[in-house]
Order: sequence, then C-alpha cells, then structure tokens
Amino acid sequence: MRRQRNRTSGQRQVLVVDDDRDLRGVLVEALGESGIGAVDAFDGVDALEKVRAGAPPCALLLDLDMPRLTGHDVVAELRGDRALSRIPVITMTAAAAPLGLQTHGHLAKPFALESMLGLLFRACRCCALCDGAGPVVGSIFAARRAADRMRH
Repeated sequence: MRRQRNRTSGQRQVLVVDDDRDLRGVLVEALGESGIGAVDAFDGVDALEKVRAGAPPCALLLDLDMPRLTGHDVVAELRGDRALSRIPVITMTAAAAPLGLQTHGHLAKPFALESMLGLLFRACRCCALCDGAGPVVGSIFAARRAADRMRH
C-alpha cells in the first residue's frame, strides 16, 4: 500500500523514496505530523515518474540502495535535467555519506526525526524555488515558534 497523505492541489510536497515500505510510511506520517505534506515512491523508477508527472516536489528524501534504479542514478537523472536540477535531495542509507554526490545532506539510518527536519529546513532555505513560503520552511518555522513559546 502506497501512502499519499496531505495531498493538496498545487502544494509542493516532500517525496520520500525508499524500497522499505514500513520506513516510507513512518517518514510520510512523521512529516505529516510536523505539518509537511509528503508522498512516497517505492524505488528510483517510481520516484522519477512522480517527479516528472506533475509539480516537482519541494525536496526528496532518497534512499541510495534500491532495486531497479539506485539513489545515485536518481540524483544523476535529476542533476542532468535542467528543469529538475535544483530540487534539493537528502540521501539516506545505513552506510557512510556518499562522496561526490550532489546532494543537500545525508542521513545515516537510523536517524532522529529532528535531524531529518533540520536537513530539510536547510535544503529548502537554500533552494529558493518556493521563496521560503513552501511547506517545509513555513511549517518548520511555525513548529519552532510554537516550541519556543512553550519554553518561555
């Protein structure tokens, strides 16, 4: 079962790409609970089809070790396509961070939700495709402001 949560017309979302269905589901749900719209793809081929089918995602959380098309191949395809080359990509794998791959960060599995949100926030702030009004930056700013208010 592929989860398609928080789908709103025209709103860009984070695309979670991993061949582990349970991990995809947890990440999509965690992003949704953080106020960030997310959809999933089960491998690199599915990811590229979704990226090219409609509005590009605001960011990709991308597993590197997948069947059919690896995360390395997905990054190469995105970076080679002028229309998609600026999409922020954050890689995920149990191995060390890959060298020479043009991404906005790497998460070593297992990772903390706060680490993932921090990388997404930084990637989306520097990408400028949404001018800071996209679902990641806006929702993380709101969540951090609410947390700061509760602490004071």
